[in-house]
Amino acid sequence: MYGATANDRGTVQALARELDVAREHGGINFELSTRAERSQLSAELYFCLLRHLQLRLPNVKLHSFVELAPSPNSLVLNPHGILFNHVVVKHFRYLASSRASSPHNSWVAVRSSSAVDAQIWVGELRSIVAIEQPGSSIVHRFGFMQWFRPTSANLDRTVWAQFASLNVQVWDADTYLQSEDDGPDLLINLQDIITHVVRSDVIIRGHKYWATMPSRSSNI
Repeated sequence: MYGATANDRGTVQALARELDVAREHGGINFELSTRAERSQLSAELYFCLLRHLQLRLPNVKLHSFVELAPSPNSLVLNPHGILFNHVVVKHFRYLASSRASSPHNSWVAVRSSSAVDAQIWVGELRSIVAIEQPGSSIVHRFGFMQWFRPTSANLDRTVWAQFASLNVQVWDADTYLQSEDDGPDLLINLQDIITHVVRSDVIIRGHKYWATMPSRSSNI
């Protein structure tokens, strides 16, 4: 990616498209993997789900399984859920990195809202989870993300400024957004996934960064 010149940008795009071909599931708009497992959720995922549902469902009183009910009508959120191997969104398959041998098929671009000019965030799809709402038969399905950290480095007068039209983004390497940082929610609606991304290590002014490019830039 980072070795491409203006004359071979098409080759870079072609490589990204070729990487996407093996993931294509024509005719399927949304489908969860048939390979799944009911298991206890990690503490990080469980408490993230609990906080999200407490905010999303203010009329449903929820508490964790490790605390006493704060009120008589409070319901405990089950620490078990169904973890899926992959999800198909708009004909393409995205793997959960927690259930895959490598994260390459789990790097995704996600639109932060339905607005046309909404910010695009990139990260690793760590888990695909379904959990039942206590006291009802409603099942909630989420993607659990690990977001790349946008770099504050000045990219002016670097080759990366030339790749803006290809939706190439540069991130701090080997680091991720933390829960206290400003950024998107760690839980996403799976149907907000836009495309896979290709990620490469790059050196800018002597420092290592991650550069990402969407497999299907026309979708961004």
